[in-house]
Amino acid sequence: MMRNFLLSFGFIVHVTCAAQTPAYIQTPTKFPGYTIANSSAEEVKKGFRGLSVASSKVIWMSGQKGVVGRSTDGGKEWEWRRVTGFEKMDFRTLHGFDKRNAVIATAGTPAVILRTKDKGKTWKEVYSSGDSSMFFDGVGFWSGKRGLIFGDAINGKMFLMETLDGGWNWNEIPFADRPQLAKGEAAFAASGTTIRTLPNGHVYIATGGVKSRLWHSRDYGHHWEVFETPIIQGKPSQGIFSIAFKDTLNGVIVGGDYLQPNDTTDNCFFTYDGGRTWSRPVHALWGYRSSVEYGSDGVIVACGPNGGDESALCDKQDWVNHSNAGANTVKYLGNNNYLYIGGSTMITRLVMYRCAL
Repeated sequence: MMRNFLLSFGFIVHVTCAAQTPAYIQTPTKFPGYTIANSSAEEVKKGFRGLSVASSKVIWMSGQKGVVGRSTDGGKEWEWRRVTGFEKMDFRTLHGFDKRNAVIATAGTPAVILRTKDKGKTWKEVYSSGDSSMFFDGVGFWSGKRGLIFGDAINGKMFLMETLDGGWNWNEIPFADRPQLAKGEAAFAASGTTIRTLPNGHVYIATGGVKSRLWHSRDYGHHWEVFETPIIQGKPSQGIFSIAFKDTLNGVIVGGDYLQPNDTTDNCFFTYDGGRTWSRPVHALWGYRSSVEYGSDGVIVACGPNGGDESALCDKQDWVNHSNAGANTVKYLGNNNYLYIGGSTMITRLVMYRCAL
């Protein structure tokens, strides 16, 4: 197909894009090794929200009913397990280090962090809290050792803990150093992507609800600055649901209102100065979106319950809809491949559009 773009110099050029047919990875109708009580395989598939790509081959995912999946061949084959003792829990927060090691955290009460070193065969409980107000929203790591996990407000401040040994031990960030959240300001764990870590101690965290803001730390989460955002907000169902950053200056926020999945009002904005100012795309995303991800050559993709979009022909200021298959989360696999989970097709491996001037 051909698309026209007007360059800043005033010339019109033609961009030729070659699109390959999306290749859907077939998913099982049953999950080997256990029975899913009072639920169908389709229900479990839609419940996946945790996704971590350790390499182009090693992928971890997690979701409801205590299910954790692991692939060592880029998503072609999967090994499924239910975490013993947590068969009723929802695991939305996940980080996979390699084919043997991973960290998961529950969404809800009890708030628990689990760590495995044997490919998910066994899990060690490394943190637990019975506080009913505790809710983990996401985790990020700068290395195989240092990481940060965050959750909804406790006594008015964002809950934050850090690890310095790869998730085996966690210590709370001092209460005085945590972000002070407004009443009704929380975070969404729809895809585990409201936290993004960047080199040299930078980390961004997005909140939503009555107040939807972007928080930034330069010292591994110990001190914070905050930026207002123009994304739709004001109700518990509205705000930022996912963020992605190419570097400390260039980023994107997506979301909307999950109760109105087809609404396109103020659901995406770009920043080129680390969150200080925001730019509206030429065309909005095609509905509420729960996950966004940078890929190769500056291409950005986003997904939600009613489909997925990509930044139009390498222009991150515009969007085109590429699929009506719903998904909760998307991650970049490399070689222009993306992995989608949690929807009408549990896993989708999609070869995105390539463009050349």
